[in-house]
Amino acid sequence: MTILKNSIASISEELKDDYEKALAFVQEKQAKNKAAISAYEKGDWTPLYEYQLFENQFANEELDTGIFRSEDLKKDIGKMAIVASMEEKKWLLKHHVQPVFSGEFIVTIFHYWDEAHAFYQKEWEEANRKVDSSGLFSLYLYFNQYFYFVPMILFFLLLGGGLATDTGKKSTLRFLMSQPLSLRHIFHGKVLSSFIVVLLSSTVIFASVLLIGTIFDRFGDWYYPILVYDSQSLANSANYNGTYVQGMGFHFTPLGHYLVKCIVLFLIVLLFLIILSTFCSLFIKNQLGVFMIVILLSASGYVLSIEALSEVAHLSPFTYFNIVKIINGEVSTAHNNPHINFMPGSIVLFISSFVVMTIGHVVLRKYKNLTA
Repeated sequence: MTILKNSIASISEELKDDYEKALAFVQEKQAKNKAAISAYEKGDWTPLYEYQLFENQFANEELDTGIFRSEDLKKDIGKMAIVASMEEKKWLLKHHVQPVFSGEFIVTIFHYWDEAHAFYQKEWEEANRKVDSSGLFSLYLYFNQYFYFVPMILFFLLLGGGLATDTGKKSTLRFLMSQPLSLRHIFHGKVLSSFIVVLLSSTVIFASVLLIGTIFDRFGDWYYPILVYDSQSLANSANYNGTYVQGMGFHFTPLGHYLVKCIVLFLIVLLFLIILSTFCSLFIKNQLGVFMIVILLSASGYVLSIEALSEVAHLSPFTYFNIVKIINGEVSTAHNNPHINFMPGSIVLFISSFVVMTIGHVVLRKYKNLTA
């Protein structure tokens, strides 16, 4: 700051005004920074958010800062990242939410780093990655870091064999068929029992993550803002009420609502997979064969839906397997299909599950000895 003052005294009148504005900017920034640190130690988050909002406004070139410029940062991270960061701070101030560290900015899928600045991109993203050990945020990271795939795969391997796991000379299936039970009842019972195991086990897993975070830190803030992308067609619609930036849009949803949607979609996807694998086991006696067919159907269905049929991808149950990118709107935005979101996905998965169950019921009614 002393150098800046000395420079002001020795330059022409044309530049003097710019240097004075720059000095005022630096002084205000320092004052806000000190106020944020002092207030944070007392448990007051407001000055911290005001300081971060000040940094966001500087990046958005809203402040008269004289010789200081932020064009390079804005060019690299994109206007959406800056505007979203500003809206995030306004949300945090409004709802008095405890901070989640670190960084003043939100990392978005829209950025403009070139290969020459790849190192700086990684460094900037790491500096602005949100990390917290509270219960709710730990559960958020559990989904966002794709840890949910681990129990999903385990459930599929343990329960996805369907009736193929019960075939053989001394199989449970043969014993049940010797009882006054139809194969249709066994089929329905297999699906129901498998889903109950998934439901109870998942509840234990989610509750454990939440409980551990709560015990070692705190429960977390239900209203912490989570960024959700809106597709171009939705953002350009007449009744759009989100934030519009450069032809795209976004809005925020509370962390608690986000997690509820993730959990529900996780369970519905598993229900669909269980029903699909149990249906396939009506025709395939080998458990490994059932796994291979279901994996092949799921992978090809996902690729076909997303890559080749993006306009009608919302009608395919396989589209919704990437739970995180469905809930945060990334898939919807990437393919400009506003119908790819939580509610249509839940409906499509339920209908698809019902259709597969119905077909299985009809098949077993016509061919009673199909799995014998």
